[in-house]
Amino acid sequence: ASLDADLVQIEEAYRRLGYAGVRADATTAPGAAQGDQVPVTIRIEVLENAQTIVNSMRIEGNAAVDAETLLAGLALSPGQPFSVARLAADRDAIELKYANLGYQSATVDSRPGLSSDSRRADVVFTVREGPRVFVDHVLIVGNTRTRTDAIERELQVKAGEPLGLEALSESQRRLAAMGLFRRARITQLGRGDDPRRDVLVTVEEAPLTTVGWGGGFEVR
Repeated sequence: ASLDADLVQIEEAYRRLGYAGVRADATTAPGAAQGDQVPVTIRIEVLENAQTIVNSMRIEGNAAVDAETLLAGLALSPGQPFSVARLAADRDAIELKYANLGYQSATVDSRPGLSSDSRRADVVFTVREGPRVFVDHVLIVGNTRTRTDAIERELQVKAGEPLGLEALSESQRRLAAMGLFRRARITQLGRGDDPRRDVLVTVEEAPLTTVGWGGGFEVR
């Protein structure tokens, strides 16, 4: 089992270098017994096949976000080795960029565009943007001792702005960092196909921390 795992790791290392059709095999040859142990010689043979290099990268279907922004910072780039794992990671990264801009239903499909000899990849990402979601109202409930404006200052979602995933996550983190709440939850309240959402912030305040003190004297 450990030998099989090693072969998988070798193949994966080659795939990261662009050898999509790589195959690793192993043969074993036991040697002369030495007491209770039998030494084994392991021979690993690797069939590399052709290395695939990214020739070009293209975005289709994008209207609201320019291709330069979507392609910036991706794992794949022209002139670099191609791998299926990096292609999947880049597809997810583009979807995340859209989600952070408020396009919650945006989807991205990817095509490697391999040449007939598998040496060249012309990568294409096809985007379906969908509607952009905006914040309508921000509602805060559950706070009795904590001022509402103090909570609002920590929120990264504001009325009239796009409702982005990163803004929601950062708002949740900042509420937790205040140290005032046992629980803090942020939910979206939708209205059918309306691209506007109300954001409901529900907090449960932690018990007050009290400090006790006293004095005394001793007579002998």
